[in-house]
Amino acid sequence: MTTKKKMPMNKTLREQIADKCIHFSGLMDRSCKKGIVYKEVSDRSSKPYKFPCLKNTSLSGSYCEHCIFPSEERIEKEYNEIMEMLAKQLD
Repeated sequence: MTTKKKMPMNKTLREQIADKCIHFSGLMDRSCKKGIVYKEVSDRSSKPYKFPCLKNTSLSGSYCEHCIFPSEERIEKEYNEIMEMLAKQLD
């Protein structure tokens, strides 16, 4: 008997903002906004690799002393900025 993996539920925009370090610049970059090289702080013992800057993988054993997840105020500010930008594009 085979078991199907459950696909994760889509996250809200606020959850997406909350789930990454404030220094995170995207894994296409070599390093974050703080200058930390992702390869040096990632846990590469499994695939996909785990990164301390992403909440869904941060409990994996990877660690970065500069990792800071956003406050509620910062989440709300970034959310509002994104929504304003989208509203301008749709006008």
